[in-house]
Order: sequence, then C-alpha cells, then structure tokens
Amino acid sequence: MISEPVVPDSRELAIDLFASRPLVTGHRRGALVIEAGSPDFVKYIDGGVRGDWHRGITIPSPGGEHVASAVRGLAAEVYFPLDDDPGGIERSGDSLSIRFRAKSAVKNQLVSVFLNERKLTDLRMPTTDWQTYAVKAGAGSWIVGENKLRFYFRTAGEIAGEPSAAAFSRFMIGASLADEAAFTTGLGTAQSGAVNGLAVDASARLSYYLQLPDASSTLAFEVASKANVEVRVRKSGAAASRVLWKGSDASGASRGPVDVELRDLRGELVRLDFISDGAATWMNPGITVEARGADSDQELLEKADRIVLWSVSSLRSDRLRSPEGRGFQRFLDSAFVVPRMQVAVPTAGGAAASTMLGRFQTRGRIETDGVTLAERLQEHGFATALISGNGFISDVSGFAQGYGVYDNPMRRQHHFGAKTLWRQAKKFLLSHKSDRVFVHVATVEGHVPYRPSDESLERHWQLPLPFSPAKTLDLAAQLESGRKVPSETEKSYVRALYDASIRDSSAAFAAMLEELAALHLPGNTVIVLMGEHGEELWERGRFGHGGSLFEESLVTPLAISGLGVESRSVPSDVTSLDVAPTILQLAGITPDTDMQGRSVLNANLSHTSRPLFSGLSDGSRAIRLGDYKLLNTARGQSMLYNLNRDGGEQKDLGDSRPIAVRALRITLSAFVAFEEEWSTARWGQPSAPSEAFARDLGF
Repeated sequence: MISEPVVPDSRELAIDLFASRPLVTGHRRGALVIEAGSPDFVKYIDGGVRGDWHRGITIPSPGGEHVASAVRGLAAEVYFPLDDDPGGIERSGDSLSIRFRAKSAVKNQLVSVFLNERKLTDLRMPTTDWQTYAVKAGAGSWIVGENKLRFYFRTAGEIAGEPSAAAFSRFMIGASLADEAAFTTGLGTAQSGAVNGLAVDASARLSYYLQLPDASSTLAFEVASKANVEVRVRKSGAAASRVLWKGSDASGASRGPVDVELRDLRGELVRLDFISDGAATWMNPGITVEARGADSDQELLEKADRIVLWSVSSLRSDRLRSPEGRGFQRFLDSAFVVPRMQVAVPTAGGAAASTMLGRFQTRGRIETDGVTLAERLQEHGFATALISGNGFISDVSGFAQGYGVYDNPMRRQHHFGAKTLWRQAKKFLLSHKSDRVFVHVATVEGHVPYRPSDESLERHWQLPLPFSPAKTLDLAAQLESGRKVPSETEKSYVRALYDASIRDSSAAFAAMLEELAALHLPGNTVIVLMGEHGEELWERGRFGHGGSLFEESLVTPLAISGLGVESRSVPSDVTSLDVAPTILQLAGITPDTDMQGRSVLNANLSHTSRPLFSGLSDGSRAIRLGDYKLLNTARGQSMLYNLNRDGGEQKDLGDSRPIAVRALRITLSAFVAFEEEWSTARWGQPSAPSEAFARDLGF
C-alpha cells in the first residue's frame, strides 16, 4: 500500500522525496552502506556505462539465494562520497575501514584493492563461499569528496552463468561493524494515519542530493522517533552542512507535519540530510511550492496544416545572429526561439535518430520497431516527405521509415545543396496543396567537408587558399591521428570555410522562406528551424564534431514560426528529444508516452531545473543540471563545470564541488542504467523520479 502525500490546496508537490528513495545515500552507524544487489547500485558505478558489472543477478548459495552484482571479467570500480559532516562516514583517526561481502568465482583468489589509484592491499579470498572481507585505507589514500574504489582480480571463473572473477552483495565503508541495510521502507503512523516512511533501526543519515526549485519552496515531513533527530542542508560549494530543523521526543510520538521554509536556497544544488541517533521513521518527505494554474497552451495553439522541418547540420548557436547568419535573422525576430538547445548525440546519425524518435540513443540508425515522428504524423493523415542531403540520414539507416516520399541526392552522387533540396520539397508541397503535410529538409552546408560557394568564401578569406575546401575532411583525419599540427593560418582558413558555409546555409533558408510565402498555400504553415548538432572550431585543438561532449558540439538553436506560436525566447533547458513532441503538439497530436522529450511550447514546464543528457557510442556521457555540467569520458575521466561562470569549460571544479559531482553522478547514473526503457510519462525526470520508478525497480 502506497499512501499519497498530503499537500495543502495552496501548494504543489515539486519533489516527492519518498518516491526518490532509490536515489538516497544511506549511512548506518557511521558507515556508508552500498547494496550491490539492489537496482540503485547504479548510482555508485556511473550507471554501469563502462560495462564492468553484471548487475542484479541471482546467485544460488547453500544459505539461500543472494542478489548481487558480479564483476564482468577481472576488474571493476565503485565510486562513493565521503564528507566531514555529522552522520556521515566515521573514520578512526586517519584510517578508513572498507568492508565488503563477496564471493569469489575460484578458490584462493587474489585481488588487488585500490583507492583513488593507490594500492591498499593484495587480498586473498580462500573459498568460493560468501564472506565479509576488510581492508584499511590509510592517510593519503582517501579524500573528502568522490572516491574511486577499484578491484583487480587475478583469475576469472563463472558465477551464475556469467564470466566473472567475483560477486559482491554489499559494501560497508566506515566505522560500523553492522552488516545490515541502511534503511527500509514501509508505512509509519503519522497524525493523519498510516503514511509512507523511511525507517531506520539505529543511528543513521539518509542523504538526498538534489536541485531545489527556482521558486520559494518548503520541506515538509513527519517523523516518529524516541531518538534525537535533525535535518541538515549543505549547498554545493559550502564548507559544511547547517541545521534546518531539530527535534527530540522520548515518547516516540509523531512530530509534524513539519514545514521548513527554504527561501534562501531557491535554485540551489544541495544535499539534504535526515539524521537520527537511534531508530526513527521519516514519513512522506517532500519539497512543495506554491500552486499554479494548469497549462493551457495546447488549447491555444492553432493546428498546423503543413510543417516544414528545416534542419542544418553543424549549426553553432553563436552563428545564429552573426553576419554570416543574416539569412536566419528575420525569421528569428518573429519566431519562438530556443537559442541554446542541447543535442542528445553530437553525430549526424545519432542526432537525427534521437530527434526523430524523441528518445535517447547513440546508435545512428532507426530500427524497424522504433516509432518515428513521421510515422505518427502519417497515422494522423499527414502526407510526409524526407528530402535529405545528409548521407547519414538515409534509407540505408532506416530514416525513410514513415515517409511517403524519400529522396537523398547525396547518396545518388547528385548535387545536394540546400537550394536543390528545397526544389524537391517545393514540388512535394505543391502536389499536396489540399493535404496536411510534413516535409523534412535535411541540409548539410555546415558539415565537414566545408564546401562554400566562391562568393561566400571571398567574403571571409582574401588570402591564397592553403588547400582546397574539399580537403577539410582529410585535414580532420590527419589531426585525429596526430599526423598533422595545424598552423594559425590553417586554423583561420578552416573557420572562414565554416563561416562561409553557414552564410550559404542562411541564404538558402531565407530564399526558401520567400518562395514558400509566394506559393500562397492555404491554411497554417509552420516552419521549424533546427541545428542537428554543433561544431568544434579549435576550442580543443580540432574542428568538426562527434569526438567529445563539450558545449560547442552540443549546443545548437531551435526556432518555430507559425499561427498560434508565440514570438519569444525561452530558457536553455531544452533538448533535441523535445523536437518530436513539439511538432506533434503543433499538429494537434498527443505525443507518444514513450517519448523522453516534451513539447517546448508549454509555458510551465517544470518546478525545477531539468537534467539534460548527451552521449556518444563509445560510452561517454554528459549531464547538465542547472548551472553545472558533469562529463564522464569513455576512459573514466570525470570533469565538472559551472556553465554559468565558465561557458568555455576550461576549469574543472570536480575537486572543489563534491556535492555537485555526486548529485549529477546519481542523476546521470539513474538515466544511463535505464536509458533504453526510461519513460518520462511514467517515471518523471531522473533527478526527481515518480513513485512508479521506485516500484518498478522493486522498492
């Protein structure tokens, strides 16, 4: 039985902390307890993106079944936070106790244990039975902040049919000798009756890492305990936590409802600690905000009779209103504009697939079981066409799915400039004057190799050409392999080639708008302009895209113009996954519930900052939450940036902002682990998931 939180009519529940229990970091008797067999183990292993764990496998044992995670092969890593605040990991002087319950795949197994790449010990595991092993970490091996615990085994065997060196069911990091879970869930007795509770049977600290609402908010909860209890908060960047509320009652009676104002913390990334020095039950914890009216944008929109999606490969946001982007500017002045949309995948195929599906995927193709935007529109009577100059956006990779008309002159080795593509699209529009129409024109002027018109290039480059524009692809390959170090002249020339290409792109777009207006087509025509992804221009010593997840590759614009679409600029918490549900809303169609994006046209999108995710097929992943961005590379590097203060991502703040690192790591890990099945409609956002997420995971 799951009780509903009781929230006054004047307030709304912005974050259900009970529903977010899979994201809790639990300490018991001075030890951080990590349940390796639980689905929430993902928040300690970066979501398992590196693939070094077989997660959640059932292992038969003489004493009963164990649900555990097994090392995939010989090595695996675990990340955990350590701080000096009350209720956290206790240490004995400079010594940190690390214990784990594990089962070796072979007898006399030898494992080397490392903490932050410092070797702690070589440990012998004599049997294949479940045992608890202990290791001491001395001064200099552990840090206040994020710590990486790494195991390297000598011999692999098999566990539950999987190749593995060993399996783990629990980690206990800190002073406690108790080998028990940090907390349980169930119903507690509050003043209003039986309600949801997080129960602890000993001294404990339950910590939430979260982004608080931008509006003034209130922490609400009830607690039943004979112990001393308190709630503390620590902002990212603060030196220590501080008390928000304190209470004690020897009778064990329920205290509450308790409301704690969080006015001075609006929009902050924080850690909330629920602490007791004995048994306690924390009931229906949540963050509330003032109630607001329901959205009405869907009713106000005038349904589109035809939608033209004009996508531009490699379009940087900073070129949108520059001289070379002049052709875009008149359109932008009367459009709904997202100046900085974050793409899910900065590669042509991956970007297009994620956009058309409205779901995150790094694969650069659409499988037959995926339902595309074009298919949904076709089902509702739209005539559909894909006119593509992009070799990756082709029928070979499944992108023709859902289109009645498909043409890709680039694949046929014919001219594929934007003006040529528009001529094809115009014919389609004229042949379907009385139909509802969706046409996607995928242009590639900004994509490597840069091949601008002579007229545009002359505006940006007056010196002798260092090499033919068509050779930019060869130059990119030489840079990637390390065979070439570019000169400053070559760098300037590449920028000129790119800017000249964008000038051609914007001119083609402006010409399309004029010709489209001259057609005098009946009804409401909506134009959607979007960049497929961004482009590096020597910020990291190279140019192009698809090699990193820095902002210059991820950020691109989105703009929409048509009857019923308000002319305004919106904040930047928009992702390319939002394009498909937005177009469906423009068409008057309810977006699919399995889409992970949402329409950007809704006025009131969220109480809190929304996490935005990006990734590459090599396993690199990035998350932006509020001002912060965490980037985890395929090689295991982790960098944290404050994009509000450091838009160029030059200063890694990982060592000085451990709360931000842990908050973003937890949210990113939750999404990475379940990205293929994540349903925003059912599970909400990974930073503040719904009760359905907890129940579906078995909590």
